[in-house]
Parts: sequence; C-alpha cells; structure tokens
Amino acid sequence: MNTQDTLKTPKTTTITVTKEQNRRLRWLQTAANHETKDGRLTRPGLSGIHAEPEALVAADGWRLHAVKLEGEELPEMRGKTLRLPKFTTTALLLAADEVEETFPDWHVLLPAGEPVFEIGVSGKQLGEALAGMTGDNKGRVTLRFHGPGSVIEVLGIAADDCPAYALIMPMRNHSGTASTWRP
Repeated sequence: MNTQDTLKTPKTTTITVTKEQNRRLRWLQTAANHETKDGRLTRPGLSGIHAEPEALVAADGWRLHAVKLEGEELPEMRGKTLRLPKFTTTALLLAADEVEETFPDWHVLLPAGEPVFEIGVSGKQLGEALAGMTGDNKGRVTLRFHGPGSVIEVLGIAADDCPAYALIMPMRNHSGTASTWRP
C-alpha cells in the first residue's frame, strides 16, 4: 500500500448544540461537499462546515449556505472546518471530524454592490413548488422573474418526467420583517 493511500485518523471535536443549532447545522450540511458514488471527496476542503468568528459556512462548489453566529455560540467550532456525521436526529452532542484541508476564501463569491431588485416570497410555498420537481436531465429547475413586484414562474420536470409549472406570488417586503443579514 502506498503511503499516500494510508488513511489518517482525523482529529475529532465534540460539539454541544441546542435543538435550534442542530437544525441549522443540518441545513448547512446539505451544502457541504459530499462523497461521490465511489466514496471519493472531489473537494475535501469543502467537505465540512467552516466556522468563522461571525458565521458558519458550507459550500460544495455549486452553492453556499451561511448562518450568523451570535456572541459566544458554538465555541468548539470556532476557527475550524468540521465534517459532521450524517445525521437526521436531533442529537445534542455531536462528534465531528476536523477537516485538514483549508476551506477556500468564500468571501470572493459574494456579490458586490446592491441587488438590481428583490422579491419576497413565502419560503414554504417556494419549497413546496421545488419539492414537486426533479428538474431536467441535469437536475435544473428554471426560475423566471418578470420584475419587482411581479410573479415568479418555476419550470421543471415532475417525478414522472412530466413538464411541471408553478407560479408564486410575491409578498411585500416590510422593513424589519425578514433577515437582512448577509455575510
């Protein structure tokens, strides 16, 4: 066996979490790079949740999820990138492997300047519309925006390869009602 093929035992960190933190970590974990079908990690540095002083971040090269850290929340994670076990439980004590590879500078991905326009939608309704679509042969679903205050069209393929369409009405954005935090 080649020395490069030798598996290192990763350093493990134990994290104590609340139910709410557990839910946020599970959501973040969905954006972390996962193993391929043959068990490889294509981008090991993106295989965990990265903790910075003010945010937890996960990415896989196609998407990025981030949540704001408040005060001294999750001190065991600060300054580390941790690969959490595959879990669906609401465990309050987690053993996570530290990722040795460097998490890339994700700040370069954030858009500069102000958005051209924004549309508020019901997260529940958007989730339900997307849940019914598998996308095209590459998993793509199309969102069509017709301008501020206008409807959003969602186009995709249903589970039985039937074309699917959803229309979501915009919601008024009242200042202070939705999160305005962004990393």
